[in-house]
Amino acid sequence: MSDALIFELYENDIITLDEAIDLILLPDEQEQIDHNSYAPFDINSFNDAELKFNFRFTHDQIMLLAEKLWLPDEIRTSNRYLYGPVEALCVLLYRLRYPCRLGDMIPVFGGRSR
Repeated sequence: MSDALIFELYENDIITLDEAIDLILLPDEQEQIDHNSYAPFDINSFNDAELKFNFRFTHDQIMLLAEKLWLPDEIRTSNRYLYGPVEALCVLLYRLRYPCRLGDMIPVFGGRSR
């Protein structure tokens, strides 16, 4: 990805400053990640302690949030990824719990095809 494109993404508030810096300084590391080497996301593969640590809510609380927020059955992102309501909520909760790079999310949410 060119520096000009990264700057444009940052200027249009599509990526954060930290993400832009990571893309500029660590382009080879980002390109070497194989998303398909990770299992698809499954909320049931986490125990409540892991869910609380990663998403700040337990399994029952996440399921209740997804229900009460009336999330649609399918959520398609601008980069054409398709998420179910619980997984989409978990992506949001993971991003809000602590500053992280998108690459940090691959071990948790990797294994996805478009």
